[in-house]
Amino acid sequence: MLPRISIRSLTSCLPHVASLACLAGLTASCGSKKAPVSNAEPAAIRVGSQQIHLAELQADLDDLAKRRNPIAADASKFIPATVDRLTALEQAHQLGLDKDRELRRQWENLLIGRLHEQELEKRLAELKVTDAEIEEFYQNKKATYSRPAQLQLALLHLAVTRHTDEAKRKEIRAKMENARSLAKELSPEVTGFGALAMEYSEEATSRFKGGDVGWMQAGASGYRWPDEVIKAAFSLKAVGDISEVIEASDGYYLLRKLDFREPAVQPLEGRFRSSIANAVLAQKREALEKELKKSWQDAHPATIDDKLIQQLQYKKTPSQDPVFAEP
Repeated sequence: MLPRISIRSLTSCLPHVASLACLAGLTASCGSKKAPVSNAEPAAIRVGSQQIHLAELQADLDDLAKRRNPIAADASKFIPATVDRLTALEQAHQLGLDKDRELRRQWENLLIGRLHEQELEKRLAELKVTDAEIEEFYQNKKATYSRPAQLQLALLHLAVTRHTDEAKRKEIRAKMENARSLAKELSPEVTGFGALAMEYSEEATSRFKGGDVGWMQAGASGYRWPDEVIKAAFSLKAVGDISEVIEASDGYYLLRKLDFREPAVQPLEGRFRSSIANAVLAQKREALEKELKKSWQDAHPATIDDKLIQQLQYKKTPSQDPVFAEP
């Protein structure tokens, strides 16, 4: 993306540049198109190597008049101000300030900012977003704006290990089957498995909450329970349904469906529609900036000497170095 450079903000932070170039705005040639000057035309005012021609002076006066600056009608102020500006410029050149790297870079940034104003900003302001573009963007990213089905689940878990023998496994399974029989007799007002979770579950985070493990999202991964448990949970049909006893690699499970949310899609309306329009506009702005940047590159192809470039010695800035706490 092209850098955004504001002429006004850059000028405000470069008073020394502005004063040398424009004498604090007393003349108007700074930032204006320079009047065409013939090589044969004599200088109207000269200070050392600095000179200004009549056409340039007139252009300055015309610009000042457009801005209703009273100096445009007062030769006793305009001419001395111009001389002061040329004198300051000559002194700056004598001191080598015109070769100062920082000043040169700041001036280049001003030029780039003006380039953006002239070639980019107007075209950006003319960009529009159509209803069809909003709809296309929305459809292409519809999955992003969709909420999968969600399930609130309670579970009981009795653990086994690979060292648990068959007799012990049967005993544990029988215990979970008994829990299922008791759970089917629970009142609908009971949360999850109620007090049964304390007796029939080793799930530490939920056994004191009736086995409630919270909400799960369809299609999500990373849950701490085996896949067959998650699959069985989303297979439960109605709220309140209790699963069969599930045998998994780490033990036996019993599930109860507590609540359910249907999948939903964010409707394309209101503030959400406005946010989509802004996203489309941002894409179009980026595309336009890339197109314009490429046109500049095509018009002015770069030549890079790789052998010389390889000799550059890049330096770490202080912020890139690790910071250690004091002992």
